[in-house]
Amino acid sequence: MKKIIFIVVISFLIILTNQSVYAFNSSTEGFRNNLDEVSVKTSKDVYIVNEQITVNFSGLPGNKEDWITLIKPSASVRDYGNWKYTHGQSSGSLTFKGMKEGEYEVRVFFSNGFTIQARYPFKVIKSTKVATLEEIIDSSPARNYINSLVERLDELESLKNSTDWGSERTMMRYASLLEVVPIHLENVLSGDPNFDASVYKTRFKDYQSYYSANVGKATETNLAKADFEKILTAKSWKLTNLMDERLGSGSGWVHSYYNTLNYLKEAKEMDYPNLLKITTEGDTKFKGHSFDYKVQTVKEFATVYKLYYNQTLESVINGLIEGAYENKTINAQDAIKYAEQAKQLSDAALLLLPNDSSIKALNKQATSTLEKIGGAIFAKVYTSDLHKDHAGKIVFFTKKPSIKAENRSTIKTTYKAGDFIYAMAYLKGSFKDLTKSTNGINVTVSLFVDGSKKTNHTFGMDYASLQKGMTYSFMEIIPDPATNKHSGPAKYAQKLATISPRNHTIKFSLDAMQPGTSAMIHLADGEFKLDCSTGQDKLAAYAVTYREKSLSNVYMPKAKMNNSGLTNSMKSALQNEGWENDKKEQRVVITGSSWKIHKHPVNGKILYRSIPAAAAFKTNEGYCKYWNLTFKQGYNGSTYGKTVVGGVGSIVELSCKNIFK
Repeated sequence: MKKIIFIVVISFLIILTNQSVYAFNSSTEGFRNNLDEVSVKTSKDVYIVNEQITVNFSGLPGNKEDWITLIKPSASVRDYGNWKYTHGQSSGSLTFKGMKEGEYEVRVFFSNGFTIQARYPFKVIKSTKVATLEEIIDSSPARNYINSLVERLDELESLKNSTDWGSERTMMRYASLLEVVPIHLENVLSGDPNFDASVYKTRFKDYQSYYSANVGKATETNLAKADFEKILTAKSWKLTNLMDERLGSGSGWVHSYYNTLNYLKEAKEMDYPNLLKITTEGDTKFKGHSFDYKVQTVKEFATVYKLYYNQTLESVINGLIEGAYENKTINAQDAIKYAEQAKQLSDAALLLLPNDSSIKALNKQATSTLEKIGGAIFAKVYTSDLHKDHAGKIVFFTKKPSIKAENRSTIKTTYKAGDFIYAMAYLKGSFKDLTKSTNGINVTVSLFVDGSKKTNHTFGMDYASLQKGMTYSFMEIIPDPATNKHSGPAKYAQKLATISPRNHTIKFSLDAMQPGTSAMIHLADGEFKLDCSTGQDKLAAYAVTYREKSLSNVYMPKAKMNNSGLTNSMKSALQNEGWENDKKEQRVVITGSSWKIHKHPVNGKILYRSIPAAAAFKTNEGYCKYWNLTFKQGYNGSTYGKTVVGGVGSIVELSCKNIFK
């Protein structure tokens, strides 16, 4: 009996032990999963210029604001580069737009922070393969637009060489194509901004020149009739969408009143009263033409548009006026926006039907609304008449301007490299109202050269500054080095010193990141012409002076441990692990007072020890920065191994003069 009981007890203990082991193993596996290292890697180590780049990542904490960027290895940790949020994914992949030739790296950051959690190098090279025109077109997102454009250019070529030149039919078709081709060109460039359409632009200009030079070969009667047909062809089709509304298929600009500014632009270009006059006279003069349906469309447009206005547009304009007054004391920017939209829509309607009394009356009310609401609000926004005239623009000065006391004689739109340049960004509202921020914001100044973005500089505005209601921003572009206070000019001067020695269009844009999103809110922009045929050596010298001045009070961290043997092992680790690519190590400072021992979370055995340090480098460009790093030494059970780089933190720029201070 005792033997049986003993066996039962032993069996029970074995079961418990197995369950405990299973639980222990499960727990250990959970620990292991939680200890997954952050990993990031491009799908390929080498990409072709402008080829889309795929980045695979894993081990992230899954924060909504975790972000990944593609950037030069020498870039500051606070430079954004080509970046995206991971949108809360702890692992997955992101596709980035292609980049220019050069060496880059992927960086991972957590929660909108600036500490690099992981990085991976890759290159972008020029393709060794020369693509054919057909391959370029086939790979373009605008290939359908390109093919359509080519068809029309080929037809112009055929008509140009036709023995029937001067006939009514040929002249009408040729003139019609000259009106349509620019639309297709615009579609190509908007569908693929990188596509080189210069050949097609040249062909089109040649066809225009040929028409001007050879139009006299047509008879006078044919030419007059061709002009009549040309106007009908170019404009009547824009009216057909409203006529088709009766059949339930209305679309096009007449119904696209959401973009009120564009709606007004279309109405101006339509010039309906003059179109109606030309159509009526032409219809009488050229009997027997084949465009009766187009004539009918133009003549009936006024009646159909008035019906559309009464049923739709009138209530939209009234709603916008009410919205303007409702937001007058709640949201000044929305109030102005609604008042401007009401005025633009009613102006458009009045242009189309200038003699309609009800449209005149509502237009008067919309104008009054903008004057009353805008006058009160603009008085708080505009600091001067100059501000009012340039709201939403950046204005450039030869001397430092003072708000409300700007000297208009110092405003210039053309400069030479080496000239001192200042700017004032005049906003359409306050930073606070335009961004609708309840916290601080980051404001970014971007520099473009001939339409290509070259660099940007970001600075923060805390909420206390936003509450002051600033509606303008003073900017140093290329200031006098003796009085320079901002750090942005170092970037601007450095980039402008390296562009080609010829005339350029320089544009600056002021934008703010919308709080809680990655969307940018456009605040102002402006441009000027810069002659770089001489003076770029001055810009290069300014860039160095600006940078040194802005970093004059930045030093390396103080050493908390003096150990030459350890310091030398850290330098060796940096050299052995390729840290001196594009830069040269200058100094290493140990910023930890002692080693931190890292143990296995389950068995308690020592894995390695780590200690922080700062390593200063001088880049090939002549700039200096220091990296906050963690070094570690693995443990084999009895001794610690060689020193290796264990982690990468923030990067801080500093003057090369301050490295050993």
